[in-house]
Amino acid sequence: MNINKNIGINFRHAAIGEMLWMLPIIKSISEHHKKKIILFTRQETKAKVTLENENYIKEVIYLPFRKGIYQFKEIFSQASILKRKNINYFYVLEEIVRPCIAARLAGVKNIFGYGKKKQQKYLTQTKYLNENIYNKHEYIRGLKFLKLLKIKHTNIKKVNISVNSNKLKNTKKKYSQFKKRIFLGLQASEEFRTWSIDYFVDLINLLLKDNQKYIIFLLCNKSFFDQLNKLRLEIKKNKISKILSLEKYSFDKIKHLIKISDIYVGCDSGPAMLSDYLGTKTFVLYGATAPLPYRNKIFPIYAKDKSKRYKKKEFIVQNHQKKNSYMKYIYPLKVYNIIKKNLY
Repeated sequence: MNINKNIGINFRHAAIGEMLWMLPIIKSISEHHKKKIILFTRQETKAKVTLENENYIKEVIYLPFRKGIYQFKEIFSQASILKRKNINYFYVLEEIVRPCIAARLAGVKNIFGYGKKKQQKYLTQTKYLNENIYNKHEYIRGLKFLKLLKIKHTNIKKVNISVNSNKLKNTKKKYSQFKKRIFLGLQASEEFRTWSIDYFVDLINLLLKDNQKYIIFLLCNKSFFDQLNKLRLEIKKNKISKILSLEKYSFDKIKHLIKISDIYVGCDSGPAMLSDYLGTKTFVLYGATAPLPYRNKIFPIYAKDKSKRYKKKEFIVQNHQKKNSYMKYIYPLKVYNIIKKNLY
C-alpha cells in the first residue's frame, strides 16, 4: 500500500459509550491494514481525549451532525477533509449516507459501509448487511460488518485504553494521602438507567460512617448539588474523608481520576464503560438494562429477586424494560456492602 495514503473510519454517534463499544471494530480495521487510522466522529464522544494515547489512532477529527439544508455543508466539508487527508480506504460504521457521498465527492477509491437503503450506490463493495441486523446492538453490527469484509476481529476483552504515564503519576501523587479512592458515577443518558439521588446520598453517608480516610470522586449533574453541599458539611465535622465533585473538571482529568480509583460504582453509562476499559474494578447498577457479555471486567449489581428477566444478555433495551426499571430495588446497603468487600 502507498505509505502516503490514509485509512479513514466514520462513526458519529453522539454517546461516549457507543464510541467505546466500537473500539475493537476500529482497532481491527487498523490491524487489517497494518496502519493507523483517522477517525471521524462527533465532539460529544470525547474521542480526542479518550484515544489520545492509542497506537492505532493517527488522528481524531470532529465533525458536527447537521440537519436540514445544513447537511449539504456537512457533506462538502467532510469531502474536503477526506481529499486533503489523502484517504484511500474509508469505512462508514453506521447507516447514514452522507459520509459515503462525501467520500465519492473526494474521489476515495475504496468505500465500505453497512449498505442500508441509499447507502449502497456509493459503496465499492458488492455485499451488504441484512436488514434485520439494525435491531441489534451497535457492536453486533460492527462484528457482522468485519465478517462481511473478511477482516479478522480483535477480541473486545483484549482492547483497553491507555493513559499518559506522567499525568497518571502526578494524579496518584496528588491523592496518595487517602487510604482508598472511590469513584461514583451518577450520570446516565436516560432516566430509566439512573439510580435515585437519594440512594446515592444514603450510600455516601454509609461510607462516611466507616471513619476511614476515603476520597470520593463524584461525577454528577446539577440536580445533586444541594445534597452535595449537605454532605460536605458532614465531612467537615469528621475531618477524615473528602468528597470531590467533578462538574468543573476537564474530561482528561476525570479520565485519570477514574484510572487511579480503587473502585468505580455507577449507572449503566459511558463513564462506566470508560472505567472498564481503563482497567478499574467497575461495578454497574443494572435495573432495566442488562450487561452485554463481551467485557469481562464489569461486575453487575442487580436488584434482589427483581431482575431475573433482565439478566438475559439482550442486545437492545425493549420498551417494557424502560417502563419497568428495577433501579429502585437496588438498595444502598447492598451497594455499600459490595464496595466494602472489594476495597479490602
